[in-house]
Amino acid sequence: MIKNGNTDALALLGFAPADLEVTGPTLDVAELRIGGSVHFDASIRNVGTEPAKVAIDYIVHHTKANGGVTGKTFKLTTKTIAPGESIDVARQHSFKTLTTRKYYPGPHSIELQINGVSYGLAEFVLVG
Repeated sequence: MIKNGNTDALALLGFAPADLEVTGPTLDVAELRIGGSVHFDASIRNVGTEPAKVAIDYIVHHTKANGGVTGKTFKLTTKTIAPGESIDVARQHSFKTLTTRKYYPGPHSIELQINGVSYGLAEFVLVG
């Protein structure tokens, strides 16, 4: 439930909704070959009056063989952001074919999720 961004489950762990201003995610490429990596970053600012305890995840939306799309959630970090404070997050995600995961050409996207709430989506095309 935590990985799926269930807000009730996250609230039980102290990750309540927060007043955030998010810029990003921003990708370093618009097109990527299978086997390559995409780098993304984002800036998160607490615009509220209380410290914000945040669980930051990202979801990679993969195009499947049948043309459908499925999302896989990855943990990024947990932080406490003071009122008025900003933090930057970044990650490189590999699209190298694994025995447990095969990639297919087509549109893909990366979504930022904070305390179970979506804060933006960046798209790119994966090519063979």
